[in-house]
Amino acid sequence: MTRESESPIAALAAFLVFFAAAFRLTFSAEAAGFLHNALADLIVFCALAFALVSLVRSGARPLRVNLAAGALLFFCLVYLISAQASYHPRAAVAPVMNTAALGCLFLAASGLLLRRGNAGEAAAFVVGLFLMSAAAGLYQYWELPRMLAELRGSTPPFKIGHVVIDEKNFADFLTRIESREIFATFLSSNVFAGFLALALPITLGLALACIKADASRRFRIASATILGAAAALEAVLLVLTKSKGGLAAALAGVAVFAVAALYRLLSKRAFTAVICTAAILAVAAGFLVFPRAGQFMDEARTSIDVRLGYWRTTGRIIADNFLDGVGPGNFETFYLQHKEVGEREVRNPHNAALLVLAEGGLFSLALFAAFWILVFAGGPPEANARAPSRAFAAAAALPAAALLEMGLVWMAGGLTAELDLYPSLVLLCGATAGGAFIYHFRRVAAVADIALVRAGLGAGILAFLLSSMVDVTLSDAGTATAAIFAAAAFAPRGKSAVLRPATRGAYLLAGAVILGLFAFVGNVFIPYTQAEAAVESAAAYLAAGDPVTARRNAQAVLDIDPGNAQALRILGNVYEAQSLATGAPKGAIIKAEDYYLQALSTDCWDRGALEGLARLYTRRGGESLDNALEACRRLLEAYPTSSRYHLMAARLHERLGLTLQALSHYRKALYIDERTEQHGIQFSEYERDEISRAIARLEEDTAG
Repeated sequence: MTRESESPIAALAAFLVFFAAAFRLTFSAEAAGFLHNALADLIVFCALAFALVSLVRSGARPLRVNLAAGALLFFCLVYLISAQASYHPRAAVAPVMNTAALGCLFLAASGLLLRRGNAGEAAAFVVGLFLMSAAAGLYQYWELPRMLAELRGSTPPFKIGHVVIDEKNFADFLTRIESREIFATFLSSNVFAGFLALALPITLGLALACIKADASRRFRIASATILGAAAALEAVLLVLTKSKGGLAAALAGVAVFAVAALYRLLSKRAFTAVICTAAILAVAAGFLVFPRAGQFMDEARTSIDVRLGYWRTTGRIIADNFLDGVGPGNFETFYLQHKEVGEREVRNPHNAALLVLAEGGLFSLALFAAFWILVFAGGPPEANARAPSRAFAAAAALPAAALLEMGLVWMAGGLTAELDLYPSLVLLCGATAGGAFIYHFRRVAAVADIALVRAGLGAGILAFLLSSMVDVTLSDAGTATAAIFAAAAFAPRGKSAVLRPATRGAYLLAGAVILGLFAFVGNVFIPYTQAEAAVESAAAYLAAGDPVTARRNAQAVLDIDPGNAQALRILGNVYEAQSLATGAPKGAIIKAEDYYLQALSTDCWDRGALEGLARLYTRRGGESLDNALEACRRLLEAYPTSSRYHLMAARLHERLGLTLQALSHYRKALYIDERTEQHGIQFSEYERDEISRAIARLEEDTAG
C-alpha cells in the first residue's frame, strides 16, 4: 500500500496548507481573515481540494475526517443558515467563510500534516511562526518613534509598512503608538498578545521535552538554550503589547503547564509537597502585595470597565435574539441600537463566545463549543509519529510566504521605499530563521518526551481560549489558526474514517465538494474580493479629493456586484459633492438621492446613506424637511445614543417650529456628550455653546 507520506498530492496539499497558515498568521493587514487574506483563503480551498483527491486515490490511506473538524464546519453552516438574514448580506461572507477556511485547515492539518499524533512537529511549527512574527515585532518597536512622526503628519487612508490605516482605526492606532504598544504584523496588540499566550507554554513544553530527550548532551543543551531564549523573548514581547488580558492568559497557561510537567516528572509524594508549598507561598505573597492591589486595580479598571460595558450591551442583544442571533456580520449594527449612554462604540464584544452567541444564536455556540470539546475528548491519542516526513515542507513554507509577500508588494509598485523594503527584508529574515528552527527540531519528534510537548500544547491552547474571552475574536483569524493548528496534534484516533478510499461514495463526495469549492470561488469569492478591493480604492480616492477616480472605481464595483451598498453610497457622496459645486448640473442632486435610496434598499441600516439623504432634504427645504426628519428618525433608531444625530434632529424640529421636540433633542445631545468619554465623539466648544444658547432660547420661548 502506498503510504500517505509518499503521495505527491498529499505532500503538495501539506505544503499549501502550511503556506496558507504562515501567510495568514504573518501578513494580515488587520488579522481579519477573509477580506484581507484572499490569497491565503484561496490556497486553503485548493489545499482542501487536493486533500479530497488524495481521499479517493486508489491505494492511499484514508483521510481521517475528525468529528471536531466536522463540528467546526457544521458551525459555519448553522452560523449562516440559522441566523436571521443579514441586512447587508455581504457582511455574512467574511466571518462565515473565514471560519470555514479554518475548518479546512484543521481537516488537512490533522489528517495530512501532523498525522494526528506528531506533537513535536506541531509545537516546533508554532514556535517557528513566533520567530517570524517576533522579527517584525522587534523591528516595529524600534520604528515606533518614526511611525509616530509619520502618523501625526498623515491623513488617512494610508499604509505604514504593511498595516492599512483608515479613518476608523486612525485614532486608536495613534494611541497605541504613543503608548509604545507593540503589535507585530497585526493591527491590534491584543491579537499579537493572544498568539504569544498560545506560544509561550508551547515553547516551554518543547524546551523541557528537549532536556528530558533521549539524545546527546550537546543536542539537549543547544536545543534547550535556543528554546529558552525564544521563551524569554515571548515574555518580553508580551509585556510590550501592554495587553493585561493576554498577560493574564499566558500566566494561567504557564501555571497549568508547570503543574502538568511536575506531575509528569515527580513522584506523587514530591508532587503533592511542591503543590502545597506553592499554595502556601502564594497565600503569603497575596498578603504582602495586597496593599498594592488597589493601585493595580486602578490601572486595570478602565480596561475592565470598558469590557464590562461591551458585555452588558452584548447581553441585551443576546436576550432579544437568543435562539437565532442577529445574523453574521450584524453585531456592530445591533450593538449601536442596544448600547446605553456612555458605553463605547465597538465592532465586536471582545469575547469569541459572546460574538458567536450574539450573531449565530444558541445552536451556533453549541457547535463551536463542540469543536473544542471534541479536540480533547475521547480515548488516548495516537502514538507519536516518529518519522518527520514533512519537516522540509513545513520549514520551506515560512520563507516561501515571505518571498510571495515581497513579490506582491513589488508587483504593486513597492519595494522601492524603505517603508516596504525594510519590513519585507526583516520578515524574510524572521521567516528564514523560523524555517531553520522547524527543520532543526524535526529530530524532536523522534527523541523528545512527547508527554511534555503535549502538556505545553494543551496549556497553550487553554491560554489562547482564555485570551479569546477578553480580547481575541473570530475575526482575528491569525491567532485562531495557530490554536487550531496546535489542537490538531490532539486529534484522537477513532473519531474518523468516515469513508473508505477509492469507493463510489468517496468519489461522489470528493467530486461534489471540489465542484462546490470551485463554483464558490469563481462565482462568489473572487467577485466579492474584487468588489471589496475596488470599493476601498473608491473610498480612498474620495477622501483624497479625487471624485472622478472614486466614481470610476465605484462604477467598477457595481459592474461586479450591482447591489453593493458601499459603492452606491460613494456614488451618492460624489454626486452630492458635485451638486454643491459652482455650475453643477441640475440633475446631480437627483442622482445623489437616487444612489442613496438604492444603497438603503440593499442595507436599510446604512447610516452613511441616511445621513446623505438627511443633508439633501434639509438643503432642499420646504416639504422635503419632513423627509429629512424621517431620515433623522431612522438614524436615531439605528443609533439612539448618538449625540450628533440628536443635534441634527433638534435643528430640524426647530426649523419646523416643533419647539418642545427640538428642546428635548438639544438636551439629549448635551446629556449624551457630557457622558461620553470615547475619543473623537465629543462636541467642540463652539457646538456646545450653540446647543446651550439654543436650549436657553427655546426654554424662554416655551415659558413665554
